[in-house]
Amino acid sequence: VMWSHFIWMDLSIRFLGRDFVHNHAVKVLSVKFGFDNFENSRYFNADQGAINFVSRVFPSLDELRIFNLCELETQEEIENLRDTFGDKIKTVSIKKCKNLKVISQMVPNVEKLELGILMCPDTSGVAFEKLVELEIHKDMFAIDFQFLLEMLAACTQIRVFKVFALKMANYQEEVLIQLFTSKKHLQKLEIFSLNFRTSSPITSQL
Repeated sequence: VMWSHFIWMDLSIRFLGRDFVHNHAVKVLSVKFGFDNFENSRYFNADQGAINFVSRVFPSLDELRIFNLCELETQEEIENLRDTFGDKIKTVSIKKCKNLKVISQMVPNVEKLELGILMCPDTSGVAFEKLVELEIHKDMFAIDFQFLLEMLAACTQIRVFKVFALKMANYQEEVLIQLFTSKKHLQKLEIFSLNFRTSSPITSQL
């Protein structure tokens, strides 16, 4: 569903009153936002946010998937999301990520993450302990090698790692090889895919 559907859902609940019936059949729900921060803040506001409608209409959810999400702006919104659906949010796509630490606080149990970035965000203090599949997109300028290195180290359950970018900057092949040999969790990688639109300095040694 789109975020705008919750406006009509709110009206329906108000109109039906006591005749409103919960939907216990839906176990997996996907919600897609538009492209502005207002939708996100309205969605996760504790007083009037549409996240409350999800709980009221679909009380038996096993999994909530969120697409086109932005970083939440207040601690209240972060805690409201985490307390309500923290163990159910397994699939997320983030647009224009600036603060990766906020994302890790918002969705600590995410298993599949599509991460869109403009500039490489700071990775200090960031851990995705349950993330199995990570896909990073950077449409403009080069993606920094150090950022990729730190993301590989931070995702301790990673099985699929994909990157789509213009090119890679500051590549150090020996450092990457050392990371693979020193981090045991990387030996369980099933897919390691780096997709650049220009030539890459990676050699067959890797």
